[in-house]
Amino acid sequence: MFGELFRREGFWLLDAMKGSPIRNHAKELDEIYLKRSGNPKALEELLKHAIATVPFYGKIATPDISFFPVVSKKEYRADFESFRSKDYLKEDELHKVFTSGSTGTPFMAYQDREKIRRHQAGLINLNRSIGWNLGAKFLFFRVWGVSHGSNRLSQLMSNTVPVDVINFNDEKKETIRQRLLRDKSLHLILGYASAIESLADYLAQYHETYGINLIISDSENLSATAKEKMEEVFQCPVLNRYGNNENGIIALTMPGDDRMHINFPEYYVELLDLDSDEPVALGKPGRIVITDLYNKAFPFIRYDTGDIGIADEMYGSQCIILKEFVGRVSATLRTVSGERIGEATVTAYFENLVGLKRYQVAQTSQKKYEIRVENEDNNLDGILVQRAKAAFGEDADIAVSHVAQIPQGKNGKYKITSYEVEDKS
Repeated sequence: MFGELFRREGFWLLDAMKGSPIRNHAKELDEIYLKRSGNPKALEELLKHAIATVPFYGKIATPDISFFPVVSKKEYRADFESFRSKDYLKEDELHKVFTSGSTGTPFMAYQDREKIRRHQAGLINLNRSIGWNLGAKFLFFRVWGVSHGSNRLSQLMSNTVPVDVINFNDEKKETIRQRLLRDKSLHLILGYASAIESLADYLAQYHETYGINLIISDSENLSATAKEKMEEVFQCPVLNRYGNNENGIIALTMPGDDRMHINFPEYYVELLDLDSDEPVALGKPGRIVITDLYNKAFPFIRYDTGDIGIADEMYGSQCIILKEFVGRVSATLRTVSGERIGEATVTAYFENLVGLKRYQVAQTSQKKYEIRVENEDNNLDGILVQRAKAAFGEDADIAVSHVAQIPQGKNGKYKITSYEVEDKS
């Protein structure tokens, strides 16, 4: 507890010595959140800035977001320099952010200092709202590697206990178990749902108490089964967080509320039709399109994230609460009749199957699907085929294959759905 208090007070002392920029940002963002009417002032300032300083938007006459085109990552890559603000060309004053995305193609963008401070303040606010105090020690499940693992000072200052999810075997899990039993200051877990679920599977055999009071799933879709399993083993709330490297934390669930609350003080979020740029109605799946309100160095305006969600609460044209995060467009499969079916919906058909370990559902043609499971036991094959037909159509051609291991992607994540039809048009 002393370490947590020391880090928290030390952080705010350093901030005060710099003129309290983060504390001031946090206060302002809190005030915006309480109004629940979005952040129109920041949106207007960003659009005016983009028109005046960003070549790509120079011909737009009116700072109205409806006049701005929807832009994908592919377009940013193709014409990178035209999206940079002419007011932020000194690279030593900028922070580079990288993401590989679902395609594995690297993507780099810039963030200015105020964006970084603003998001840091917003993250402190969001964490506080769910019971995560600044400076608290936490286990962080992710791919660490050489670059992340070398930053020991940052880990020490943030009170991070890193856990690398690559080759996450029983030996690693036992090490974590021993750490949980002896370290009474460790109360939080953050990271990939698949890794935390795997740890919960391992710990279930011991029937122990670990002192964890909050788990946050990040970067992967959290299934209802995985959530229930974690809550049973750790006896604490399990929340789900949505964001990306290029922008930050966009939404998260709250204790007792599985809907995703948009971080609207920092982002203007729209849900657009799957096949056009028209808004979708409440309750219908749409593409999550984000405007980052505070990155003026490299403005992300109407950025198509490649993700799909369902809105539950709107304020004008912007989404305030997501009823459901469906998954990535690239992870969306099709029924035999051609209707889209997202990752979250697919997983719902395979919930609560006792004995089913990790699996992946792949679509290889319009009517052919393969369910890859890590189980050697084929007793579930019949019910897997039955449930797959219920999901995709009775005339679907379903094959079940048993594999030693479903491979992780380079980012350490597992894909639950895989669209492998050659013609993806």
